[in-house]
Amino acid sequence: FINLNRACKRAKIFTEESFKASEMLRVSRNKIHLSGLSKVEMFYTKNDVDDHFNYANIVLKRIEEKLQGLG
Repeated sequence: FINLNRACKRAKIFTEESFKASEMLRVSRNKIHLSGLSKVEMFYTKNDVDDHFNYANIVLKRIEEKLQGLG
């Protein structure tokens, strides 16, 4: 995913904000894999989940804007 995020940034599909949000999602996704979790990280708060939904929303809105511009 890092190459996809970087390609989207270079192609100006992602703004700096949407790039950072996509990177936060990428890093968190990698931690979710069981081999990457420590006992402390196995417990996420509602705020953690809400933050990640906000990151995803930023990324999805940006992609939607770009796709609408193609039509």
